[in-house]
Amino acid sequence: MTETDKLSIEWHCTKLCNQFANLGDLNDFKALSLLFTEDGSMSRPSVPEVDIKGRQTIIDAFMQRPPLVIRHIVTNCVISVISETEATGFSLVIYLAAPHTDAALPLVAGPIQVGQFKDKFVNTGDGWKFKERKGQLALKTN
Repeated sequence: MTETDKLSIEWHCTKLCNQFANLGDLNDFKALSLLFTEDGSMSRPSVPEVDIKGRQTIIDAFMQRPPLVIRHIVTNCVISVISETEATGFSLVIYLAAPHTDAALPLVAGPIQVGQFKDKFVNTGDGWKFKERKGQLALKTN
């Protein structure tokens, strides 16, 4: 595997981390679920003990979320290439949310939360996907 191949894998996996945040913020849960393999799993940083497995279950879990205006800021994303078909990753996410209202933006957000994700990626026939995304909350404000 060349250095260019490794850089390409790192870029594709980093893009998945950013797409996950953006699609979640846009409430596009169908598109978000397609970032995962069919049997992929995830856990939210706020409830790391709850394993959400499978694309439809991921959609359903997000649909149960109350109506919020949310923004995720993804940072410190580091991808480790294992092979041409496997990689792992670590990233931090800063989470801000406010109840959805008809008020004009900007809204006043609730407490700041800082979480982290540990990811397993696989290269499928449809490109790179999350196989596993495990979240954990690290910090929060009152």
